[in-house]
Amino acid sequence: MSVSDPNARVAVAGAPAFIGPDAPSSREGPAPTLPDVPSSGERSSSDGALLATDGPASAVFDVAGALVVRNTLLNLAGQGVPLFVVLATVPYLIRSLGQDRFGILALCWVVMNGAATFDFGLGRALRTLVAESLGQRDEARLARLAGSALVAQACSGGLGGLLLLGATPLLVEHALQIPAALVPEARATFFTLAFAVPVVVVMEGLFGILEAAQRFELVNAVKVPFYLSSALLPVAGVALGLGLDGVALMLLAAVVVICVVQASMCVRVFPVLWGVPRVHRAELRALAGFGGWVMVSNAVNPLLTYVERLAIGMLRSIGAVTRYTAPSEMIMRLSLLAACLSDTLFPAFSTLAGQGRFDVLATFASRAVKYLFLLLGPTVILTVAFGRGMLELWLGPGVQDESVTALQWLAVGVLVNSLASVPYAVVQACGRPDVTARFHLVELPVHAFVVWVLVSAWGIPGAALAWTLRVTLDAVLLFAAGDRLGFLPLRAFASGRVRLGALLLLVLGLVAFGTQSAGLPAMLARLSVPASGAAALRVVVPWLAALAASVSMWAFVLDDEDRAHARRAFGGSPSGEGT
Repeated sequence: MSVSDPNARVAVAGAPAFIGPDAPSSREGPAPTLPDVPSSGERSSSDGALLATDGPASAVFDVAGALVVRNTLLNLAGQGVPLFVVLATVPYLIRSLGQDRFGILALCWVVMNGAATFDFGLGRALRTLVAESLGQRDEARLARLAGSALVAQACSGGLGGLLLLGATPLLVEHALQIPAALVPEARATFFTLAFAVPVVVVMEGLFGILEAAQRFELVNAVKVPFYLSSALLPVAGVALGLGLDGVALMLLAAVVVICVVQASMCVRVFPVLWGVPRVHRAELRALAGFGGWVMVSNAVNPLLTYVERLAIGMLRSIGAVTRYTAPSEMIMRLSLLAACLSDTLFPAFSTLAGQGRFDVLATFASRAVKYLFLLLGPTVILTVAFGRGMLELWLGPGVQDESVTALQWLAVGVLVNSLASVPYAVVQACGRPDVTARFHLVELPVHAFVVWVLVSAWGIPGAALAWTLRVTLDAVLLFAAGDRLGFLPLRAFASGRVRLGALLLLVLGLVAFGTQSAGLPAMLARLSVPASGAAALRVVVPWLAALAASVSMWAFVLDDEDRAHARRAFGGSPSGEGT
């Protein structure tokens, strides 16, 4: 079954009210409804959605836009809280551990985040098929799906752990430029983390079960401690005088405890899951069939994401990984909004595709792209202009020029990648995960070659430029695919007003960047501008540029209907015209 199967009765959330269209669908007749829920467990939401509050599943079977907004905010809060903790702890960890040891810790985070590679798409497949079982109120199949997926994920995660165990001596002694004195500590650290890989992979399946039930409050009750532990346990380890191997042992223990708690939540939501998981071949085939191409994307994505850090560690030094990781970790948080919105809209895209309402889907998606452009464009201008000040405020004085340049390139890439998250979700939701997987397979060798060349030539800035070039290529391919397949026609962005808004953003960004030029004070001095005036210009002009970008995009990129939806979202009157 594909995600666009019109016969699938999947529990899906609608889109937020400020993104969806006003007009009804061109398709005649009401949208398909889900099976009736027993009256003992019924209640109506404020917008008429039928929710199941009792019963063994305690799941939401049909919801409207209000729940999607709620879930998006929950996801933002669940990832935003750990974000601030990470931002606060990284400077302390760098000072306490030193650049080389912090570089090893940064690679430990790569291992923890990249462990989900060995999920092979089963988590996403489980999420969709469990939702289908909920819609059909088929708890027996739900249990078979969950058991089959979790056993398969434990096995695939175990394989990933064994691979890390086998590769660790090669990595720490030959591949990575780790100082000889730190090699024993690094070896013990990676050996320990290898045992966490299967646990993290199983957690992906448990997340899929809870998300299928729309229990995002429980999802985030697990994710927040999981993310916080990766930031706070190293701080505790440093305070206790532990080495990195001791910190890795603490991380392993925390992951195991969190996984047990998460499993208990799943059993509480679905009591039918109590017992030892068992594999059922038919369900395993269904999971593999649905997630086959998703597995490819999930396997390639972490390599595309982290190959720059590995290349820096191999071609430069482990300390250089720290100088790249700091700006990268800071600026990548800008993509949080895009990720949460895309994840929340994915079920709505699936529903619209299954109903054949591609015109409505295109409206949803194009509006999401425009809003992301409006929110992130001015932020990127300020980041490019004040990159050095932002890094020094976070890390303290002494930030090197190469880290600042990397931050500026990465900021541009984050904007492009955030916009591309919408067509990525659209193409997959319309049942074509093979398209995105093929793109990733093509991009990987090209990106690896470009990274090797640019890191060899320019070091950290070269790595940032390589990543930005890769996500730009990915965005072009995704938007072109959405247009060619008819899921997201480019005509939605082809008007002269939209092009003008994008051009103004580029010009204003260049103006803001130019105010930070090292030669600007001397040039202004020749024009008899005092030093105080030059300093004021360097601060005021970028802010004015960001404000002008916001106004121009509100005026040119959004149309009247887009602005009306935005006003309603923020409680304003939708009737006003113009800007």
